[in-house]
Amino acid sequence: MWHRAEFFPSGTDLSLQKPDALLLSYPVITSGDYARQGSFDRLAGQDVEKRASFSLEKFVTNKTPPTFLWHTIADKTVPVQNSMLFFEELLRFGVTAELHLFPFGVHGLSLATTEVSQPEKDRLPDAHVAQWMPLAVQWLETVMPPAQPQSSD
Repeated sequence: MWHRAEFFPSGTDLSLQKPDALLLSYPVITSGDYARQGSFDRLAGQDVEKRASFSLEKFVTNKTPPTFLWHTIADKTVPVQNSMLFFEELLRFGVTAELHLFPFGVHGLSLATTEVSQPEKDRLPDAHVAQWMPLAVQWLETVMPPAQPQSSD
């Protein structure tokens, strides 16, 4: 929503607000059928209109930045459909996007490495899921190539 003037003080140069890219990990996106209800209860209570205003898949446009998403299908906290709904809208509007769905793993795996494991929460290292980070780095290098140094001629 970087281009929505109503979210910024008057006179804001909106072009300076645009993110170069989005990298979303098991995101809470929709307030619809697949909502993470607790999140929307805290954001909007039971106000249906206000809840809808936070349903981000409804706000995708051709101005949405390139987006990388990953999610585990087994996530019981945030339904995988959150990522899928957003991805579908990105495709519909021609936004550069990449989606990775991993079959196993609970919500909150972070890097899915030993260093961030939390066995008490069933957040265990998972080499397969841990691939999301190198994939994201490769993707970022593709959509945001480094600036070439200018010659001193």
